[in-house]
Amino acid sequence: MAGTPEITVTGNVGDAIPAAYNLQNFSGRTGLPWQTGITTTGTPVAEFGNYATTTVNGQSWAALGLDGYEIKEFRGGVGLADFPRAGLDVGTIQNQTYYATLMSDGTDAMNLKEEHVPASGTAYVPSLNSAPDPSTKGPKNGPHKVLESIQTIPYVIPGYKVVNATITGAGSAKALQYMGGSIPSSKFISFITSNKDVDIKYEYAINPDKKFTVKVVDKVWQNDSATPVHTHTHQIP
Repeated sequence: MAGTPEITVTGNVGDAIPAAYNLQNFSGRTGLPWQTGITTTGTPVAEFGNYATTTVNGQSWAALGLDGYEIKEFRGGVGLADFPRAGLDVGTIQNQTYYATLMSDGTDAMNLKEEHVPASGTAYVPSLNSAPDPSTKGPKNGPHKVLESIQTIPYVIPGYKVVNATITGAGSAKALQYMGGSIPSSKFISFITSNKDVDIKYEYAINPDKKFTVKVVDKVWQNDSATPVHTHTHQIP
């Protein structure tokens, strides 16, 4: 999400809350936005739903940028501060802020593209696809729910190294923020999904610091013999 969605009720303390906010009444208590009921077992807390069909002061769930999320609870403080509410403390305009804790609604809400490709000027990288489609999709490529923990790492390819890793897309700023603002030197990318798409690309090139030993064997054969008459071995470091 870009920023923090919020709904503000304007007016004087003690005034009635306008009907446009669609706050329902549950057992004499004025409900919270998108509240549909109160639990009937244990400590009473609010239940929520009808995100696709209910607007609050003209604002829809989708317009607030909340597709893929649903409300777990409202509290009178951030995070675990205060306690889950069963409705508004007072059924009129208050000098009070309620904070919603969100969770996934169980549907796929973003697409992650994880690509592993040869870098510019590198014609071939073992285990990666070749032209005309040089893109090899990584294991996390595909649709995801919000609030999933994602980790991607470069492939280990003998004789080659990752020369660049990039993260782009509408959800990239939030993903980078989770990593402290930039991709670490290890190229290990870790973030929590939102409902905005993310594109990750790893680029590979020859590692000039990696040397291999090549063994070449020359054999001379007689036409009528199954045994070589001369064998010479070369080792090239």
